[in-house]
Amino acid sequence: MFKQTTKEGSPFRAISARGGPLRRVCAMGKFMKSDGTAFQSQWPAIKGHLKDKLFIGEVEPTTHAFRRMNERNIGLAEITDIVRFWCIDEMYAPHQYPYGEHARQNPEPVFSITGHDARGRKLTVVFALKKKKRDLWFEIVTVFSEDEHQRNRHQVIFDKKSL
Repeated sequence: MFKQTTKEGSPFRAISARGGPLRRVCAMGKFMKSDGTAFQSQWPAIKGHLKDKLFIGEVEPTTHAFRRMNERNIGLAEITDIVRFWCIDEMYAPHQYPYGEHARQNPEPVFSITGHDARGRKLTVVFALKKKKRDLWFEIVTVFSEDEHQRNRHQVIFDKKSL
């Protein structure tokens, strides 16, 4: 289904499922730290591949994320800008994500990118990193504005209204 549209030497090659970092991300997840710095050396390659996937329209929001995007008036354009101009600020291995109603139940690695959109809102976009066949896929898990939902990387804050 996926046609590789990136050039030779792109992040796709660096994190392909055939070996290298992606295989390490998927296989070593259960052994990683749970302080938000899992797979930190791979963040630039993961972000590069995410940008490629966004460009060709292969990043979809979950039902939860879609609802939150509508409620909070956050569009795919804002998410794309956050990914383009800001860096990954935390990443958790499988079963290590400490936030939300189902904390530590994420079956895939989860990471977030926080940045300011064109309207000046500080937004956080949370992605799940999935391996499908021989490719890496991304799913938008949730999106929120820091003004609406405060959280600290090392402190779990749960608010049923924001879920």
